[in-house]
Amino acid sequence: MNTISTLTFSAGIVLPLFVLIGLGYFLSRINLFNDNFLRIANKACFRVFLPTMLFYNISQADFSSTFDFRLIAFSLIVCIIIFVLLYLIVPRCVADEDKQGVIIQGIFRNNFLLFGIPVCQNIYGLEGAIIASVVAAFTVPLNNIMAVICLSKFNSKHQYTPKKILLEIITNPLVIGGLLGILFASTGIKLPALIEKPISQISALATPFALIVLGGGFKITKAATDIRYLVSTTFLRLVVYPAVTLPVAVYLGFKGMAYAALIALFAAPISVSSYTMSQHFDVDYDLAGELVVFSTIFSIFTIFFIIFISKTYGLI
Repeated sequence: MNTISTLTFSAGIVLPLFVLIGLGYFLSRINLFNDNFLRIANKACFRVFLPTMLFYNISQADFSSTFDFRLIAFSLIVCIIIFVLLYLIVPRCVADEDKQGVIIQGIFRNNFLLFGIPVCQNIYGLEGAIIASVVAAFTVPLNNIMAVICLSKFNSKHQYTPKKILLEIITNPLVIGGLLGILFASTGIKLPALIEKPISQISALATPFALIVLGGGFKITKAATDIRYLVSTTFLRLVVYPAVTLPVAVYLGFKGMAYAALIALFAAPISVSSYTMSQHFDVDYDLAGELVVFSTIFSIFTIFFIIFISKTYGLI
């Protein structure tokens, strides 16, 4: 993959997402969307569309031939370590409690299903996509569980006891969708064709609809007041996170398809579902949406740079 094709590839993944966000913003500005519609649509994304997408995409992973215990273990350990560090550090740096959980989530939670799997597929074809899907099967549910923890803990409007946080985890639609996906993928259970087809159609609809809803709620004036949080969080997500974790992966001997999966995991922009979950927990969901938009735009350049360097040194 040469320089031009790498940049074109990164832009080809990101720009369609940005177009959908822009469409939602435009429809909101011409009053085709109102606040009530966006609130209901966001609930539908959180409770139906995104969980169905998680279930369907993860359930398609082939554990029998592509399960790499070392890769899965490293991915999960890094995600947990980063989350714990953020959980301890961010509240000391950010005064607003409703922003604390959103920023923590923004740094550790990535758009792996939408962004990471196409990255691996473009580099290594179907086999690369399968490897990435197996990684997603374990890291996506974990990230959703950690998101519930931080958004429950750092919340000025609602008090969450440990019992209530546990209840939020086990009843969270995104967690349920991810865990059911792992169950189906690991056991080889297949859905009847009559059921699988509508589920696949809902899955295909989920991300475009969520991005349009996200764009509909985007407010430029609010983004201007949050600029320091947007710049710092996006920088930590797209630059610092991969700069810290990927050299460790290289030191441990990861390369080829496994390393490509780690690039996708550690360098992808912020997950669109972070916006829907922030709205569910009634924290600063405007900031969460702005972070998705900012990180998606700038990931064109950071992903290009990481892939270019990795290719130069023969890591992929």
